[in-house]
Amino acid sequence: MLALTLGSVAMFTACDPEVILPEVTASFTSAVDNATGTVTFTNTSTEATTYAWTFGDGNSSSDENPTNTYAEDGDYTVTLIASSDNDADTATATVTIALEGGGVDETAPVITLTGEDSVSITLGSTYEDAGAMASDDVDGDISANILVNDDALNTSLPGTYSVTYNVSDAAGNAAAEVTRRVTVTWDGGTAIDGGLIGDGGFENGGDGWDGNALQVITLGDNSYQFADVATAGNTFDVNLSYGLEIEQGQTYELKFTAFSGAARTMDVGIGLYQDPWTADVETITLGTTPEEFTLELSSADFGNANSRVIFDMGADVGIVIIDNVSLVKTSTDDGGDGGDSGDGEADVFCETTVKAFGGDAGSDVIVSIYNVNSTTLEIALKSADDDPVDALVLPAGDFTPVPGFTAEGQPQDNDGDGTWVAQMLYPEGTSNVTLYFLWSKVSFEGNWQSHNFGEGEIATVDFNQVCPE
Repeated sequence: MLALTLGSVAMFTACDPEVILPEVTASFTSAVDNATGTVTFTNTSTEATTYAWTFGDGNSSSDENPTNTYAEDGDYTVTLIASSDNDADTATATVTIALEGGGVDETAPVITLTGEDSVSITLGSTYEDAGAMASDDVDGDISANILVNDDALNTSLPGTYSVTYNVSDAAGNAAAEVTRRVTVTWDGGTAIDGGLIGDGGFENGGDGWDGNALQVITLGDNSYQFADVATAGNTFDVNLSYGLEIEQGQTYELKFTAFSGAARTMDVGIGLYQDPWTADVETITLGTTPEEFTLELSSADFGNANSRVIFDMGADVGIVIIDNVSLVKTSTDDGGDGGDSGDGEADVFCETTVKAFGGDAGSDVIVSIYNVNSTTLEIALKSADDDPVDALVLPAGDFTPVPGFTAEGQPQDNDGDGTWVAQMLYPEGTSNVTLYFLWSKVSFEGNWQSHNFGEGEIATVDFNQVCPE
């Protein structure tokens, strides 16, 4: 018989060996530059993928090979944490900083101008800067880094301008700003005789001129009027005037030199310096270079001792420069009957001695009648002896005016020389003039008069002719 023996069978499964992951090792080296305080770190860590640095001065970094600049001397503990996905390691080291010069660069460079710190150039010329040098204790010569600012300089306008120089060193220390003064001078052009204007060249500080624009500038050997209009408005809002006498019915030539920083207008002329402000004015356009203007003006509708030359400049913004102002009377004074004196002075067409018709001793005066023009007479009266006249009244007494007659103010002894002057205006003209006037002398308590209320002759002058004998 066959016997089978059944036994158990054992089966074995083998296990995988344990996986060992690489370990992270943190390490680094450093190089110190004591001239700048900068330390360069070289990362020698292995098996790491991320890095966290602290430098001991409050700064940190995640760079693999960072740099750090230390501001002060000292020993600093530097820590590096090197990490991977499953491991990390830490390395530390001490870095010693000993800055050259004992600390961080805090010394500013110094700028030195080449040439003079104040220079002059003529109007319209080209400015050539002389330059500057800059030196720094650490960086050495840094002249090439100087920033020059001459934006304010305008060689087309006289004035004093600033050119500035600035520079900083590598550590950010800024030098003290240095300034060169550049003066642009103007000789005023060709000087002219002011004629009726005493200070036409403004060399006496604007004597006789007034107005809210008055500002006399002196540069070098020349003085001139300078105004800078900030806001445009009425042309008369910014004004300059010269007070003087303008004779009615005359023609005048006004000359002046003017220019501006940009094209702009100005109203110029002559007129009354009182209500109703009648004037003859022209609008001119100023350019950016000096120009001599000549205006022919008329006083046909106005004229008295309270008149003026007019510069109104408020209509446009910008600078206005004026110099060499001249006013000359160009008309003759013979009233259309010949006799041009050639010098602008009124012609004397009669002169006679007048006595009080009562026969009082010492009353004699000399009366001169001037033919100003075809509508104006001027009477000048002075004593015929050593007893000066102290008052003159014109018209007086039984005076009966011709149509249109007006008296131009009360007679005045303007020069204090004992000669009394007054004007009589006849806008419509007249063929003759009856002179009614009275006068007194210093030593006489009372008045004499040129007529005796019908008891004697009266002084009659034929207009534009001769005085009676």
